[in-house]
Amino acid sequence: MQLGSNEAIKQATADGLGLACLSLCAVEELLTPKRLALVNNTLPRLIRRFYRTHQGQNQFSAGQLHFVGQCETV
Repeated sequence: MQLGSNEAIKQATADGLGLACLSLCAVEELLTPKRLALVNNTLPRLIRRFYRTHQGQNQFSAGQLHFVGQCETV
């Protein structure tokens, strides 16, 4: 099955259509009402690389600088 968004995957899984591998942030609101459950697994930790882009001539605001700093420490 191919679904187009995290929301569609969460709802299909909550409706009993199978298992899914999504981030905890994406599913945490469905864990409390027990519509979804965490399953222990032996999968390797998933690591993704993100890139930031911006217009070269623009200055970052203080909030943007703080956000970039937080992203670079993870």
